[in-house]
Amino acid sequence: MKRTRFTDEQIIGILAEHEAGAKCADLCRKHGMSEGTFYNWKAKFGGMTVSEAKRLKGLEDENAKLKKLLAEQMLDLAAMKDLVAKKWYGTERLTGALLDRLTHHVNILEMNGESYRLAQSRARNAGQTP
Repeated sequence: MKRTRFTDEQIIGILAEHEAGAKCADLCRKHGMSEGTFYNWKAKFGGMTVSEAKRLKGLEDENAKLKKLLAEQMLDLAAMKDLVAKKWYGTERLTGALLDRLTHHVNILEMNGESYRLAQSRARNAGQTP
């Protein structure tokens, strides 16, 4: 990821200077940045306080981690589905118990965020089996 020369606090300070009446070209020359960068910052941080910018950064980091986890889970699910769907012959034949276990894990991953135990207890309370 590209490293920035300015912290969120500095960016918000520069935007505050602009709101106080400083011209964009003067600020860009003073801080050594382009006007395009200034307007990108204004679009992203305009009207924010420092605490709001820190919260935004934290949420962006958390979102990136969750996207990575989702991609890994989807990859695991696809690999398990491929494994279960394959036909095995000879010494590599899957036993029935292993096939059942793999199918069980694929079903758990497909439950869209609900844990198997939660779904099992809900089904038990409703009087049916999962």
